[in-house]
Amino acid sequence: MKQKIVKNILVALLLSFCMTVSAQNIHIEDTWNGSVSYSVSGNTVTLTVEPAEDYYITLDDIRVEKSVDGGVVAQAPSFSPGAPTLIEVTAVNVDDRGRGTYSFVSVDGYDVYVKATFTECISIYPSLEVSGYEWTYGDTPATMTVRGNDSNGDVTFYYADVNNADYSTTIPVDAGYYQVYALVEATGHYQSGRTGTYYFTIQKAPLSVTARSYTIRWGDPLPDFQADYEGFKNDETEAVLTQKPQFSTTATPDCEPGNYSIDVYGAEARNYEITSYTGGILSIVTWILGDANGDGSVDIADAVCIVNHVVGKSNTTFNEAAADANGDGDIDIADAVRIVNFVVGKIPALAPRNENTIPNPE
Repeated sequence: MKQKIVKNILVALLLSFCMTVSAQNIHIEDTWNGSVSYSVSGNTVTLTVEPAEDYYITLDDIRVEKSVDGGVVAQAPSFSPGAPTLIEVTAVNVDDRGRGTYSFVSVDGYDVYVKATFTECISIYPSLEVSGYEWTYGDTPATMTVRGNDSNGDVTFYYADVNNADYSTTIPVDAGYYQVYALVEATGHYQSGRTGTYYFTIQKAPLSVTARSYTIRWGDPLPDFQADYEGFKNDETEAVLTQKPQFSTTATPDCEPGNYSIDVYGAEARNYEITSYTGGILSIVTWILGDANGDGSVDIADAVCIVNHVVGKSNTTFNEAAADANGDGDIDIADAVRIVNFVVGKIPALAPRNENTIPNPE
């Protein structure tokens, strides 16, 4: 009984040995533009296939054959050792270029020959088409389209200033002169492709500058002139100016009452072209403090005029400078209250704005 058990074990081991494919039975023919390696588990052979760059392979390009006579491996590997018989190969895990693993089941007692044929990927010649090669700062960039791209590979655009070849995938926004090209990634049976370089311009946005007009009382110091702007983009303000506007006027603090021009000039900005300057008017007047309606006297009508102004109702005439009855620089209900107090006699006079202000008659 013991001898029978030992015999069965030996037979099983022998059968197991016979069922295992030997490395000496797998022959990989020389390959070009790619590599093929293998591993064995029982009778299953796994091929690992790696195409070279810009090459691909398909399942039909991998041939596995056995020799029916189990003949001797030739000195130079040949695919005709005796009468060959094709063995079915299955793709296990491969990408669109055929890179990955394949498997087949070998046959006991036969040599197996593997041949892989790699094919060069198809060249593509993409070109770049730009719809509207110029746009203005703050506007929507021009549409860039790649033509002649049959590979459907991912497209990436690279931008750079013409004076700086440091390319980036970030679309430029500042005004200037730029260059761009597109790169189409390799995919499937297609090589990668690069378009030619295209040049485009982002124009400066137009900006107009208008000097504000001011009214001051005779003897007051000249105001700190400011300007208003039309044309800023992206919620920008005068803070983006690289050079603030300059102002000039022929008026001086001791000028006679009258109107004097305020000229504005000299503003500069990275992304704006100053297309127009509009001057303002400096009016020097001899108004009475508190005379908001300009009728020459200070009374309840002036308080009503101020209230109308504060709540947004229109007035036939309104002197902002005179309406600042308390001299705090703001026009509000406090000015109307001060005028009422003056009219009813609670205060003898309205507060002067500064030492040069002409006193109000009591």
